[in-house]
Amino acid sequence: MGVFYWQMNKSHLTAIKRNKLSAPMQYLRGLFLGWTPTGKYLDYGSGRGYDAEALGLFQFDPHYFNVEYSDNTFDIITCNYVLNVCLPSQQNEIIAKIHALLNQSGVAYITVRRDVKKEGFTKKGTYQRNVVLDLPIFFEKKNQFCIYKLTK
Repeated sequence: MGVFYWQMNKSHLTAIKRNKLSAPMQYLRGLFLGWTPTGKYLDYGSGRGYDAEALGLFQFDPHYFNVEYSDNTFDIITCNYVLNVCLPSQQNEIIAKIHALLNQSGVAYITVRRDVKKEGFTKKGTYQRNVVLDLPIFFEKKNQFCIYKLTK
């Protein structure tokens, strides 16, 4: 699923080392506070994995945590800043994979940046773009990020 593209695009270089939760996860962490041991929660495109490790979530990242999961597995999936570093042609594939990984009552929260000043390839070889999805907005922090909600 698009792993070759992610490697070719060098999008893994956009994954920064953290010592505190990312801004979207600081907002979303309330979703995980009452979670049950039988619940399954995934950070899709987790980068280096700080958010997932801090919150006890499963992880997927094609560069750092390339793990295969079965469809219909997860109650909640977060996907933060992934779509901003993929070409538009990859967006639907990623959203379809997230949708497939959700169980029947599952919900995904897809965060996109709202502060991308210049679209295209950077000097580091990464790609950045603004993303607007045709999904309901769950939360928006003006000029910083927008969290969309995807359900089955």
